Amino acid sequence: MRAGGAPAGGLAGGPQLTAGPFGERLHADRVEHLVRGAQLRPRVDPPALAAQPLAVEQVRAGQLGPEAGAAQPADRLAIPALGVRALLHRAIAPLAADPPIPDDALLHLMPIAMAAGMLYDDSARYQMEKRWVAELRDRGAIAVLLPALGIQMSVQVEEGRFADAEAMLAEARGLSEATGHRAYLSAYARAELWALALRGREADARPLAARLLREFAGRGNGYEVMRVQGALAMLELGLGNYGAALRQALEALQRQNVVGFRQVAEVVEAGTRCGERETATAALEAFAPWALASGTGLALGLLARSRALLADDGQAEAEYRLAIDHLQRCRLVPELARAHQVYGEWLRRQRRRRDARDQLRCAFEMFDEIGMTAFAGRARAELRATGERASPRSPGTPEVLTAQEAQIARLAAERLSNREIAGRLFISASTVEYHLRKVFRKLDVTSRVQLARTFANHQQTSAWQD
Repeated sequence: MRAGGAPAGGLAGGPQLTAGPFGERLHADRVEHLVRGAQLRPRVDPPALAAQPLAVEQVRAGQLGPEAGAAQPADRLAIPALGVRALLHRAIAPLAADPPIPDDALLHLMPIAMAAGMLYDDSARYQMEKRWVAELRDRGAIAVLLPALGIQMSVQVEEGRFADAEAMLAEARGLSEATGHRAYLSAYARAELWALALRGREADARPLAARLLREFAGRGNGYEVMRVQGALAMLELGLGNYGAALRQALEALQRQNVVGFRQVAEVVEAGTRCGERETATAALEAFAPWALASGTGLALGLLARSRALLADDGQAEAEYRLAIDHLQRCRLVPELARAHQVYGEWLRRQRRRRDARDQLRCAFEMFDEIGMTAFAGRARAELRATGERASPRSPGTPEVLTAQEAQIARLAAERLSNREIAGRLFISASTVEYHLRKVFRKLDVTSRVQLARTFANHQQTSAWQD
């Protein structure tokens, strides 16, 4: 190990973890600036936060206080991060506020969304999608609605709601072109890339990623470059290209502030799969204080899943079960499915075939249902190794309606026009039309008259998903 805890090894020719491997330090004044940018003056001034920058090399060395070099227990490691969390919670306070949304909060939509992401607060991000976007449509606040649609797309992709994200992408691009506000088109394309990567659509994802990397690098937009590299890491991970996944994830981590930690779970999974355990351990040690301080089910679930991958056989199972328990309380279906998958892979290597089948079958069915074909392929291969065969749903298998499709279908069956449905649901008429086309295809109908008859029977079978 090098000074500062960085591993001396690493992938040949790839990015190395050195002292301060994950990029810039996050100083207290930068968090303060984020909160003030959201027009929410923090009333807390944690001494540990004010006195120390939160830096990865300090976390790894246990140097979070005046006692430089002294090893600290895990609960002590989280003290400065708790101060950061307090400030960020003030930034996202408007997400929990009763309607209407304050005008000054709307003016600072992006800092609030960033704070929710830093906290791994998927519930807060969902509130932005569920309530804020609807209110922005109602107000006709186009300038704020356009970036909000990009945030909504990202939330939908992270939750595995790819059809909803596809519809939102069409609406956002159409609105941008119609109004002449084209500034967010690249951000929409980045959200599209993440959807393609998670779904394992390699032939579409790679050329789009190459174009976006050139575009963002040319502008000097390091954040967007990092997000593209993160998407590529996810693509490689689904395809089982663990060395390439690790390289892309490390490139992404090196470009972001330490509180982001967006690709730590990918570094750990890919690292343990391709023999880079020291690299995976370094990333986990850096992430642990922030995850504990965040305290959300998502953060704790990712932490437990990562710990399980690095744990010895006597401790791994408890961590896998804890990860599943936490992630079941979150909205991010792909992350829960990944927990079942790696748990099943571990069980198979422990020669517990029956238990492994249960976990791998669960992972496969979840991936297959939401359309993550590459990850589903991984789970199917592992299932085959246990002696069980699993097949993707055949084209003839009845398709379920999403909750939004079912809602639109019900209103259409009640003879409401597209414009009336759009007004009722605070979406555009083009989005209604998009979803109705899918409903017609799924229910095998060609008119609203047929829909009215068919949908009643469809409701009785509860054939839609939330």
